[in-house]
Amino acid sequence: MYRDRRVSLLILTATLLLVELGTITPAHATPMVAIVLYDHGLAKDVKWLHGHLVPINQTNSFTQDDAYAYAYFTAALSAANVTWQWFDPSGALYRTRDDQLQCAISPCSFVFYFRINDSPAADKFGLWTLSLQAGGYTLFTETFTISPVINQEDHWNFMIEQSAPPHTKGQLTVTIHPSNLTWSRYQMYMPYAANITAYQKVTKQPLNVTTSSATGDNYVTVNFGGPRTDGY
Repeated sequence: MYRDRRVSLLILTATLLLVELGTITPAHATPMVAIVLYDHGLAKDVKWLHGHLVPINQTNSFTQDDAYAYAYFTAALSAANVTWQWFDPSGALYRTRDDQLQCAISPCSFVFYFRINDSPAADKFGLWTLSLQAGGYTLFTETFTISPVINQEDHWNFMIEQSAPPHTKGQLTVTIHPSNLTWSRYQMYMPYAANITAYQKVTKQPLNVTTSSATGDNYVTVNFGGPRTDGY
């Protein structure tokens, strides 16, 4: 009777062990990606020198006229699947790309270029975010800005009010044609100007003027009071 009970307990224990083993997930089902990150950043261009990546004009500030934003990173890895994700200023996913990377002799450098001009990104101004993912983990994030470019037409008209000592009155007419159709100020370097006023040409409405002579750079900024359209 005692022997039968012991055999029954052994059978029950073996059955429970088999059930527990059956619930274990194999280790190879979720492989870990071994990546050691050394460097990363953004640049307006890149080149390779003696087999090494050289960023040119490293920056996090781009304009709508820049051709590309080059994202790069240097890391030690054997092989990895990575995903580049670019989020526009609204937080929406603008672009994504998957890459299979291999590195025979670590560390290696990798580059992905992001088109700005001649693309919808050229009109999405503000703070962007780049995220690089690998194996469900974030390797790094970078933030950068895309700003508008303002093309201007200037016309000066001078009137000499007094010759000695010289006293000259100047009138500057500026017409701005931005391709983004929305901007709110105009800035110009005027180191010798004084008593500066500005107004909207059609309505004659006064515009706010601020000077930065106190900081030594002598820039004059005319604020338009809000976003304006092309040809303002």
